[in-house]
Amino acid sequence: MQLFLTPAAVGYLTQFILSALISGYLLFSLRRSVHQSTLLLSGFFIFLSGLIGALLCESALPPTQRIYAVFVQNPLLGAALICLLQFTYYFPT
Repeated sequence: MQLFLTPAAVGYLTQFILSALISGYLLFSLRRSVHQSTLLLSGFFIFLSGLIGALLCESALPPTQRIYAVFVQNPLLGAALICLLQFTYYFPT
């Protein structure tokens, strides 16, 4: 498997690292106290990390292997938006 580090791929890589660090922090904070809003926000960032990882694979892989990353983008985006919508519903509490 050969990766092509285009400028878009480097941008997605930095976004992936940042969202993975935020996901790790939120999962670490869940160990202390479990709140539903923190759980939903960490779920959003986990799915967002997966989506950005799929976008990174789409921009860095050769055209014949790119289709596998494209197939998982819509379910990850849908799951991330569901978590974000539920987070906004439970946020005032």
